[in-house]
Amino acid sequence: MVVRALALTLVALAVLAPDAAAQERPDPRADALRRALDGRVTVHFDRLDLAACLDFLHEAAGIDLSVSPAARAAADGRVVSLRLRDVTLASCLTLVLGQVDPELRWTVARGVVRVEVRRERRAETRVAVHDVSDVVHAPPDFEAPRLGLDGLTWGSPRRERGCLVWVGPRR
Repeated sequence: MVVRALALTLVALAVLAPDAAAQERPDPRADALRRALDGRVTVHFDRLDLAACLDFLHEAAGIDLSVSPAARAAADGRVVSLRLRDVTLASCLTLVLGQVDPELRWTVARGVVRVEVRRERRAETRVAVHDVSDVVHAPPDFEAPRLGLDGLTWGSPRRERGCLVWVGPRR
């Protein structure tokens, strides 16, 4: 009964989970976004609001940005004054958001940089399929050869430092 329930669960997971080969294929958008975040930027923000800063980074680096409503509310009325030369875009984003509100964070989801408040970040559900056939099915019990010293016929035993040592014929 338990095995049948486990098998049905595995079938349901296999149907609902995305193809494993599709997960391993590199996503060209994700690679481009990773390269853009590692790219270098120089900025001079003088008392700009968050929307203007993010618009500049969108245009300069060519990345897509999404700001959550809670992050917009947290940034309302706050300004950014920042001068950076030749820093990564990821560092620039972190510094800009830190000036606006220490609770603001950025994440990457589905090829878009998402700006949100720390408390609204949720872990995304990730489905992974694992082969559990070795747990569900008992492996066959093969007959093993007998091991032991009862068939030993060569040489003779002798005591050496309190241990019994088998000595074979000299070659």
